[in-house]
Amino acid sequence: MPKPLPDDVSAGPIVIFNLESLLVDTVAGVRRALDSVARLRGHSGFPKLSQEDLRSRSLGDLIGNMTCGTDATLAAEFVEHYWRVYEQQARYQAPLLPGAKGLIGLLPNLASELHYLSTAGPEVATRLAHVHGLQQTLTSVYTPPTAVCSRARGVLLEQFFRTQDVAPSNCVVVSDCVTELYAAQRLGVAALALGYGHSPLQALESVAGVIGVAHSPRDVAVWLSAQSMARRCLRAMTRRPSTHYLH
Repeated sequence: MPKPLPDDVSAGPIVIFNLESLLVDTVAGVRRALDSVARLRGHSGFPKLSQEDLRSRSLGDLIGNMTCGTDATLAAEFVEHYWRVYEQQARYQAPLLPGAKGLIGLLPNLASELHYLSTAGPEVATRLAHVHGLQQTLTSVYTPPTAVCSRARGVLLEQFFRTQDVAPSNCVVVSDCVTELYAAQRLGVAALALGYGHSPLQALESVAGVIGVAHSPRDVAVWLSAQSMARRCLRAMTRRPSTHYLH
């Protein structure tokens, strides 16, 4: 069971998340781009791709297996083609995960603030928020001026707290990124790990201080609903007038 967040009388926690990790079927987006590479080789599509493939194999390995010993120059061209298709099209065509629409509908009622942190840069982050209908729901989109490696999400989280007037004790980070979870630990921020993202479960569970591991957007909704209800009850109790008895 998840450990409770620090007591707070707000209606809900301040939720910090990456949109693609939390809501989007990124495997489908990667598959679309790999299918495009496969068609360059005369294939109808890329072999079946699972979340575990993305966790355990590099892009070069995936493409290399398909090209079967093609010379390095051509293999590099295939990788370049993959990124061009992914960044321009496939990233935005990836569907929402099952349960994600329900979570999107609930988020405004479950969180006091919603901060979308992305290493993808402002153009990509803003477009993703628009594609998935979150632009009116978000409190902020926090991203570097240009795209940086996704492994820098831990550094980005630290920068967020240095520059924003947000109390760590009121927040929860929802993430599939191990470096971001460790950064949350250093900052004293509660963190809910996403077990359906790109990091192996064992790596997520090894991070001290993780308050739980969600295995779907529905799990996240259930967890945030429970926290929001607990906070409302606490707020009601703190506002209840004292009863005095006359003797």
